[in-house]
Amino acid sequence: MSKPNVEVLTCILTRKCNLSCYYCRLSGNIDYKNKPEIYPSCNQLMKKEKDSSWWKETLSRFKLHNPKIFVIFIGGEPFLYDGLSDIIKYANEIDLNYTIISNSTDSLKNKREEFFKEVGKVKGYTASVDPGFEKGLPNGVGISTLIKSKQGFDCLLDLMKRGLVEDPVAELTVTNETLDYVEDTIKLLDDNGIWSDLTVVDISKSEYYDFSNVTDESLLVQPTEKVANLFNRL
Repeated sequence: MSKPNVEVLTCILTRKCNLSCYYCRLSGNIDYKNKPEIYPSCNQLMKKEKDSSWWKETLSRFKLHNPKIFVIFIGGEPFLYDGLSDIIKYANEIDLNYTIISNSTDSLKNKREEFFKEVGKVKGYTASVDPGFEKGLPNGVGISTLIKSKQGFDCLLDLMKRGLVEDPVAELTVTNETLDYVEDTIKLLDDNGIWSDLTVVDISKSEYYDFSNVTDESLLVQPTEKVANLFNRL
């Protein structure tokens, strides 16, 4: 019997981040009261990042395992990881399929420019662009989310204009409050040649749950007929 292939590999390069999005805990404080001792502290996780040599060796092994594997580089914020350019240059050398997911805000512009000056064109680049940003400040979209999303959209357009990204993608994090804006935002992205990647918020399973900081169940997208019709249209 053949061994199953790993089709998608997610690499958390760092937990450092320049933002603190309400739905994410990857870069948040996980040192809650009565945390089990077996769990590492936030400080330990921040200090024990793997260097780029370790990541390159890891990527080579997974590429050997499955030449068609797709790799997602995330954080935190990947552009706050010192070895990002080294890793991506290697990924290009071995013809790896990948995307870098960044919040793409203006505060990272200098680091992005240094990165692209060193690396050149990347295969995939994903910016955080949440539904409804193009409408100004609709219900359910806070001012910080609005600014982040507008800057992410503008970043994608700029990288495309300069020919620095092969597959430009916008990652839309959808809540029950922003569901009604999804279709129009995707149309705007599609009209500009940008792919859309939709993810719905998840409930926090515990105070140590990495991938969500959401505790309000009213924000969850429910499996209703309205939602089914929306996704069928998309």
